[in-house]
Amino acid sequence: MIHHARKQRQLKNLAHRIANEVAANGGALTRRAATWLRQLKEGYASLRSLLSSAAMRKLAFVLSATLSAGTALQAQSFADPVTNPFGLTGVPWGDASVGFDFVDLDDDGDYDLVSRELGFGSIYEIHLAFYVNNGSASNPEFAAPEEGLFGTPIMPGFSYWETYNGVALTAADLDGDGDYDLLAHALYAYGETDDYDEEYVEWYSPILFMENTGTPSAPEFNSIEVNPFGLDVGSDSYVNSWSSFAFSDIDADGDLDLLGTRSNGYGGGIAVFGCENVGSSTDPSFLPLEQGPFGLPGEIVSEFEGIAPAVDLTDLDQDGDLDFIVSVADGSYGDYGGVSGLLFFENQGSPESPAFAAQVASPFGLQLSQFGGLAITQFCDLDGDGDLDAIHNDNSVNGIYGPNEFSYQENTAPVSIQELFSTETAQILPNAVHAGDSPWIIAPWGGQSPMDYEVSDLSGRVVATGNALGSFQLNTSGWPAGQYIVRLLDLNTRNQALGRLVVNGG
Repeated sequence: MIHHARKQRQLKNLAHRIANEVAANGGALTRRAATWLRQLKEGYASLRSLLSSAAMRKLAFVLSATLSAGTALQAQSFADPVTNPFGLTGVPWGDASVGFDFVDLDDDGDYDLVSRELGFGSIYEIHLAFYVNNGSASNPEFAAPEEGLFGTPIMPGFSYWETYNGVALTAADLDGDGDYDLLAHALYAYGETDDYDEEYVEWYSPILFMENTGTPSAPEFNSIEVNPFGLDVGSDSYVNSWSSFAFSDIDADGDLDLLGTRSNGYGGGIAVFGCENVGSSTDPSFLPLEQGPFGLPGEIVSEFEGIAPAVDLTDLDQDGDLDFIVSVADGSYGDYGGVSGLLFFENQGSPESPAFAAQVASPFGLQLSQFGGLAITQFCDLDGDGDLDAIHNDNSVNGIYGPNEFSYQENTAPVSIQELFSTETAQILPNAVHAGDSPWIIAPWGGQSPMDYEVSDLSGRVVATGNALGSFQLNTSGWPAGQYIVRLLDLNTRNQALGRLVVNGG
């Protein structure tokens, strides 16, 4: 018993050291703190057969409270970059690949990739590159990019049309029909309705909506609609016409809203704007853009005064709400040089009432300056381990004339407090779902033993409870995008298991 007490004191002291290390590093997880966290988990697990369940729960509470005080479990740590991982390659044709998004295009439970070509003054159509993941959610293996694999978008109703430039590309189920649509941005779009009378329509800084008219497993992107659902982030000239945006349920009301940036691309500042969806998840209707919503600055002030080629809305610090991350580049991005950076706006509000803190450059040690040129970052759980990894689209090698390279930084931080003190893992298949899917939850102990289950988001809010025998399907209808902890309790043995479920919006 004395030995057990000494071991518990050692673990408590180790938790204090971790919290102090993280606090001294501005809330960022150091490699030393990450090593100590692994030692803490192993030490806790070694006591499981020696202490009562009540004593273990008490110890877990004390350790968790100590770690939370230093924000050790919200800090993230990323490994060194790996170039072109998992079979990824740059687009081999045309100009550089720029905007990209990871999304389960074929509904097989893993992330695929879609990217677009920049077309710097030489391309007048949207060229999409599709990378199919032939591996799995935890071990991806991407096929070579194919243009036109899931359709070639055109603008119906025009005898001649063109779109000019643009970097942004994102995937979202904007119309709530159960499959992913694509949205892109262009500096300019033009369409002739009659060759002989020279009747035409033109748009500055339009949003281009490519609806999936296929199915969740066999998508088809064959048409372009300009500024759908009341969306309008443009102007009457090229000024402030470079835009990037992301869609997510930022106010937790069940539909997808827009948050983005725009600039003129030549050192004139980067504005931040939002468009609230006041319609529904299946019939969206967007209000006019609002500059500087939710406490975000109306204009970003930083060393980067050129362009914001991409934004991301995701729970990067794993506290249960959506943060705002902006990829930025200075005004020389069009050459082979230039400098890129990453700005992090932490959401210190709640899922229902976001409130963003002041920007932090190079969050969690992520440095885009190591790439140079035009670099774009998105976050995705690419290796299926329950946390968000960083994937960069790097155009520094060949400039804007391509081809690009992808760079991957694995998130090596521990996950949640609950997971830190759990020794068994629930299996979740698939684990790259969108809201409305029903993934299988499978207990690790096998058989048909009765069990209770509870699902909560990362803020601790319980979203589902119930009981089952061995395995069950979990209904995620209406769930906001984010990460969820699935807790299983065997009613016969009192064994517990935990798993982490990733739900994408819409």
